[in-house]
Amino acid sequence: MKNTTLTYIIVLLLLLLIATKVTYAETSDLSVFPSVIKLVAKPGSQPELKFTLENKGDPQIVKLRIYEFQPVNTSGHIKLGSIYTGPVEFKIEDALLLFNNPFLLKSNYQQEVNIKMSIPEKILEKDYYFTLLAETSPFPAPDGETTVKFSTQLGTNILLSISKDGRTEKKASIPLFVVPRNIRLPFFKNISIYDSFDNIPVILM
Repeated sequence: MKNTTLTYIIVLLLLLLIATKVTYAETSDLSVFPSVIKLVAKPGSQPELKFTLENKGDPQIVKLRIYEFQPVNTSGHIKLGSIYTGPVEFKIEDALLLFNNPFLLKSNYQQEVNIKMSIPEKILEKDYYFTLLAETSPFPAPDGETTVKFSTQLGTNILLSISKDGRTEKKASIPLFVVPRNIRLPFFKNISIYDSFDNIPVILM
C-alpha cells in the first residue's frame, strides 16, 4: 500500500513539472528627458526639439504620438485631449522613426528623438499646448513561457507661444481696487474698521 501511494505521488509531481510553464514578471523603467519644453516661435518658423528616451528595464515596443492638452488649474494639472492634427506640423528627423509606428527600444539603451515643427505663416498669436506621448507595449515572450504584461504611457509637455515679434510680455493694469466696508464711522465715510484677526476682503477688477 505504501509503495502504491509513493508511486502515485511521484507520477503526480512529474505531471505537474511537465505542465508547468515558466512565468516571468516584466520590469519597466522608461524615462524621457526633458519633461517640459517651453519655446517662443514666430509664424513661418521651423523650431527643432530634442528628446531622449532611456530604457533601463526589459525591451519595450514604443509608439510615439503627439496629443494636445488643456491646463486644468494653476497647480500644474492638465487634461490630455485627442491626437493633435494641426495647424502646427510635427516630423521626426529620423528615417527609421515615425509617429504612430512602433519601434523596439532595447534594454539599457538611449534613443535620441529629434522633432522638427513647421509653423504656418497664418497662425493665431496665442499659446499652444502639446504632449509628446510614448506608449509602450510588452516585448513578446519566448515560446513556452508566459509573462505578466502591462503597458505604460510617458509624456513630455510642450508649451508653445506664437509671437510675431518674439515677445510674450503682457502689461496688466488694475482699474478698480476696493475694500468693502465692515464697520462705518458716522463722521468718517471713507474709513472702515476691521478686527486684526479678520480676513480683509479685497476686490480687484
